[in-house]
Amino acid sequence: MENKPISLNVDRIRQEMAERGWKQTDLCRATGIAATTISRRLNGHVTSITGATLARFSNALNIHVSELIE
Repeated sequence: MENKPISLNVDRIRQEMAERGWKQTDLCRATGIAATTISRRLNGHVTSITGATLARFSNALNIHVSELIE
């Protein structure tokens, strides 16, 4: 069985942030993820993501994990 990397749906994260009026710093506080890591992910420099990190985004944005993957 082949393990495919999970790709983060950055557009969905940006949409959720915009709806909340959040900046990257707000997302950092909500997820506990470092600002440089958030920036690298949102700017497409890092496209794969672990399940644990995906869960942190999901919890912070209060949306289902499936809405955050491509």
